[in-house]
Amino acid sequence: MNRILLLLSLFIFSHASGQDYLSMAFAQHVSKLNFKDSKGKKSDAFGFEPSFGYALNYQHVFKQGVYVRPEIAYKKYVANASISRQRLDYAFHYLDISIGMGYIYTKTRCRPYAGISVSTSALFKASQNIGVVHYDLISEKKILPVDVSIAAYAGVQYIFMERNSQNERAGVFLEAGYAHGLLQLEKDSGQKLSTQDISFRLGITFKLLTGN
Repeated sequence: MNRILLLLSLFIFSHASGQDYLSMAFAQHVSKLNFKDSKGKKSDAFGFEPSFGYALNYQHVFKQGVYVRPEIAYKKYVANASISRQRLDYAFHYLDISIGMGYIYTKTRCRPYAGISVSTSALFKASQNIGVVHYDLISEKKILPVDVSIAAYAGVQYIFMERNSQNERAGVFLEAGYAHGLLQLEKDSGQKLSTQDISFRLGITFKLLTGN
């Protein structure tokens, strides 16, 4: 369903008035697993842990400053804890497809923006280490192979102009965001596991087409 929405958005908005951009970004993630045991008791054993990711997105900005942003990204979530003197480590690798929208102020070179997005994430690698014992959670079918999350983000973009003109060439941007997983990831278990993520992005954006 998300793939259909992505293709539909690209087709419709590439033919609407406005401007098109392609952006690439490196992301620093600080993620956390929200865990509840079979009795519904929330565990504070997992804290926020650093990881990384990459993103590629297309952005169509309407003349009013409203934009839509389909995106594909790779992200890695990690979590570590010590429970009953036992070391517990998780690592999740996701391929993420999202569709977002928001507003960007386009009257100056320095352009603040903010938006929201919904994403579907395909899990292609997941591991759990309990002490020295390693588990492949995908092959053992202990975890959902997909997650759905909602996110909010804000950032600032700086645009470079062509020499002696007001034509845009490219730009750089900084962005901060927060995402919350909506699905219960544990399969066939009374335990509940979901994701939470804070991200910081540094990227570059390129103008694609001249607006109408």
